[in-house]
Amino acid sequence: MKKLYIILLFCYPLLSKAQILDNPFKYYKNPATQFLVDTSMFVSGDFTITHYEYKNVASVSKERNEFFRMQGNKIISIKTNFLNSRVLEYIENKCTYISEKLNTNQYSLKSLNDPNIAINYKDSFIHENNSLKYQFHFNDINELFSIKEFIYDSINGLKKTQITQRTPGTNNYALFEVLSFHKPNLPQKMHVYSDMNGEKELFVVSHFSYDDKDRLTSSLDSSFYGGVFQPAQQYRIVYKGNSTQIDSIIFTHLYFKFTDISKLEYGKNGKVKTIFKLSRDNNEPFKLVNRYEFSSGITGLNTIGIETIKISLFPNPTKDVIFIDSKENIKQIEVFDLNGKRLLFKEENRIEQIDMSELTTGVYLLKAKSDLGTAQAKIVKTN
Repeated sequence: MKKLYIILLFCYPLLSKAQILDNPFKYYKNPATQFLVDTSMFVSGDFTITHYEYKNVASVSKERNEFFRMQGNKIISIKTNFLNSRVLEYIENKCTYISEKLNTNQYSLKSLNDPNIAINYKDSFIHENNSLKYQFHFNDINELFSIKEFIYDSINGLKKTQITQRTPGTNNYALFEVLSFHKPNLPQKMHVYSDMNGEKELFVVSHFSYDDKDRLTSSLDSSFYGGVFQPAQQYRIVYKGNSTQIDSIIFTHLYFKFTDISKLEYGKNGKVKTIFKLSRDNNEPFKLVNRYEFSSGITGLNTIGIETIKISLFPNPTKDVIFIDSKENIKQIEVFDLNGKRLLFKEENRIEQIDMSELTTGVYLLKAKSDLGTAQAKIVKTN
């Protein structure tokens, strides 16, 4: 169950926001593990996810890169680079833990044009017996925006989730409540209620189906559409033979009549390597709309191209000077640490090298600009 919802996250991409506990069925057995990413499905240690968008068969653009920094089995930071955005260029997450339990999640929305300007948020987590409170704060002054409370029982796992909005002048909430379980940690039926201005109303009923190996095979949500309570959307999961590896996930919106298929490919190590997302409206042919590539580590990338701009760096790793090779005329170079702090800046009519001898040993992000676009690459600095 856990792995299904993790994959759904990537297939219908929400990961760029790096939201925590966005789905009430995440991590039944271990509420101390809060992130949406089940790292056992992907490469071990630090890893990168690259998102590609297909306008048509001949037009592919790289949307963003997400760099995950691991410590043991815990994610301690995520940086999301938006490669084509002119305003928001990256989101940075940092996590702190106390006694192996997530304590805070801090994240900043920043622009590489001015890394000193950022919109900062901080979420906190309160662990109490069989419950967990996730408090989302709106801004730097820690204005409480919403509270998500997750309540567990000792046998079945997650029992209910209540989300209370604290937006000015309201006290609205949503309640996710599990009514029955197929087996412990495997929900079978769930109701979702809303309370707007004191009026509680049922607006989603979900049913989950399993096979004889207790693998989740489908989920069906019924909702109010057009004033009628009716089946609204369905997920179907196809596995690779008798294994727990997911071959594909088929999402159908029964009311708006469109279908998405997410096809998973695995590497020789048995970890997810690529996810292809195809989509169609009504009975039109399927079109490839997105591709997500998973790779190990965030270091040692000598060449990264964005749009039509490509650069190569050598030597990489380097002790001091790094040379920049490109068909384009590079006019601006910036070097950032992995926390987003700009350490070096150079602007000339043509730049072919940059001196990094004053920087300490570590991994850095280089951003190069020409009249035609931007490119980014990782630099490894050694002694």
